[in-house]
Amino acid sequence: MLKKTSLFLIFMEGVLFFFTLGKNPIKEYDKKFRKKTDAERIAQDWRNVGNDIRTAYEKYKEQTK
Repeated sequence: MLKKTSLFLIFMEGVLFFFTLGKNPIKEYDKKFRKKTDAERIAQDWRNVGNDIRTAYEKYKEQTK
C-alpha cells in the first residue's frame, strides 16, 4: 500500500508534467519498474525453453502409455 506522501509525490509529478515542467510520470514509472537486464531476459528465455521441453516430454510420455 502506498503512503500518503508517495501519493502526493505522484500527484505532483503529474501536475508538473501537465505544465511541461517535469518528465512524463508514466514513462518514468515504466523505466523504473519494468526494465529488465539482458541477463534477466536471457534467464527467462531459458526458463521458457525448459518449460516447453518439460511439456513436450509429458505429452510424449502420455502418448507412449
